[in-house]
Amino acid sequence: MVFILIFNSIIFVFVRSSTRRIRQAKIATTISGSATLSQQHTRDMHLLKHILFLFVVFILGWGPLYIILILPDYILAALPSWLPLPLQVPPAISCMVQIVDLFIYNREIRQYLKQQIYRCLHLA
Repeated sequence: MVFILIFNSIIFVFVRSSTRRIRQAKIATTISGSATLSQQHTRDMHLLKHILFLFVVFILGWGPLYIILILPDYILAALPSWLPLPLQVPPAISCMVQIVDLFIYNREIRQYLKQQIYRCLHLA
């Protein structure tokens, strides 16, 4: 979880600094830069929401399993023996949601998959 927070923070700071560089270049070249400024702010907010969504999915998926793993032995002995088995399902769902989300979010991958599907179906 710490690594995810660190790497997502690095990504967001990099994108934010890139937005600021682009903003300064746009302001220097155009006078009516207000539309592009709001678009860049919207892009940054969309990225932040996406990062937070992926983090929440990770926490909800892996959190229960991690909580069980850090419990002391005397508490684990009191839990039913079948409990660890259903706790393996949320991490798998979390990974699947993140993979599908990243496929949906990445335009180049979507286009590549679309081309491959059309090629397999002989539509293109």
